[in-house]
Amino acid sequence: MQSVTNLLQDVRTVAVNAGNGGLTNSDKQTFATDLSGRLEELLTLANSTDGIGNYLFSGFQGRTQPFANTSAGVQYQTDDGQRMIQVSGSRQLAASDSGADIFMRVKDGNGTFNVEAAAANTGSGIVSLGATTNPALLTGNNYQVTFSVVAGVTTYGVTNITPGALVPVPIAAGTPYVSGQVISFDGLQFDITGAPASGDVFTVAPSTNESIFKTISNLITALRTPNSLGGAVAAAEFTNSRNQALNSLDRGIDNVLTVRASLGTRLSELEALQSTGESIGEQYKQTLSQLQDLDFNKAISDLTQQKISLEAAQKSFFGCV
Repeated sequence: MQSVTNLLQDVRTVAVNAGNGGLTNSDKQTFATDLSGRLEELLTLANSTDGIGNYLFSGFQGRTQPFANTSAGVQYQTDDGQRMIQVSGSRQLAASDSGADIFMRVKDGNGTFNVEAAAANTGSGIVSLGATTNPALLTGNNYQVTFSVVAGVTTYGVTNITPGALVPVPIAAGTPYVSGQVISFDGLQFDITGAPASGDVFTVAPSTNESIFKTISNLITALRTPNSLGGAVAAAEFTNSRNQALNSLDRGIDNVLTVRASLGTRLSELEALQSTGESIGEQYKQTLSQLQDLDFNKAISDLTQQKISLEAAQKSFFGCV
């Protein structure tokens, strides 16, 4: 888990460096090649085994490789179980963790909702991560922010695109757009900067699980596929993709650190139980030694001497009386 943490932090550093506006396509290709190697390394770590050949992150199926790289991306092949070990007469501790929880179930966006630029956008709009303003007003629905540019004036509207949703339009079409101004509705908010083109779309959806492998793969794709439109449009597309990756990496690192904290707690408890067990064992050894190592000749001699001393004391007492 320490190695996984270090690797993800290295990947994040590459993502941060990739935001340098002076990078050429060749530079980005170099970053992509580096990340491809990191992705293979992460897959190897996720398929680590213990000293007897059991996979660490394969649930109950210790002999089944948990992760496989397929045409559809890295897939998890086993279950969510935790193998337990008996550490005392009345206590069991988890000896493994589900690989799906560690590597596959990282919430995208801000953990509540995700705002994403459509791949077909031709403007330079860059969307923020967003935040929840009132959890009670969140609907869990999907929305679409659509821009229109007429005579040099940019407007937008927000519609609910959830199938079967019978709700008012959150923000009517024709609302004036101001770069960086907060867009707020139904308990959430975010902002878009730059110059969206007419017809550009940004989607808002509840956060879903995204694997760490997919996050890195998406970043590699973004580095390797420059936008043919070039200029501010290409820069905005890459910035949106990179920001998504950075956010997901941060959440993935937090997820791994949470698991590491849980492992640390279990190890501390195990050490405490071991210390207690050693103390009790030492007491048992001392008691057993007193029983097994008794010198019977010395014990009889001591008992006889104590008996003589007691009888002498008794005779002395009665003589005085």
